[in-house]
Amino acid sequence: MASKNPENQTVHKHANEKTSLRLDQTNFDQYEYDILQVSRLLFLAFHCPKSYAWINAYYLAEQIFSVPYGSTICTTVLKAVNAACKSRNCGINYHDTNCEKCKEFLTDEEYYFIGTLHQIRQNNKSGAKVNAMLLCEGSSFDEFLQYIFELSNIANHVVDLSRRNLSGGKNYELN
Repeated sequence: MASKNPENQTVHKHANEKTSLRLDQTNFDQYEYDILQVSRLLFLAFHCPKSYAWINAYYLAEQIFSVPYGSTICTTVLKAVNAACKSRNCGINYHDTNCEKCKEFLTDEEYYFIGTLHQIRQNNKSGAKVNAMLLCEGSSFDEFLQYIFELSNIANHVVDLSRRNLSGGKNYELN
């Protein structure tokens, strides 16, 4: 589902390098970056169903997170994407993982999506709710938050604590 308004679709837009947020300017760690890559493939699957990008999303998740976590993570990301799309009036703007120009940047929606996960993992529930509200355009975001909480809980089982965030910051720890 691209949005609750079928006339508004999820779309890939090329990054504007002057105004777009660079991925390496965030505090996202490797787990969150990996979730972003899986999410982008699912956004593409909604935008262009004939691409069968959801298959690539599951394959990528299995490669990154190993069995059985890969498929569990991808399914949870899919549920979160669907919940966000159901609550929005507009489609989700995303950067295609295969677009060399775009893959180092974030759209606002991608930032809110991964930002929600990041804030939950930092135990900042109010920050997570703000990101979820912005992503869901003020509509009900409870279902979306539920799935992002699940992704955070899964992280407790699969994340290698030696990973560093993308901006070279210190190791993160799970609470």
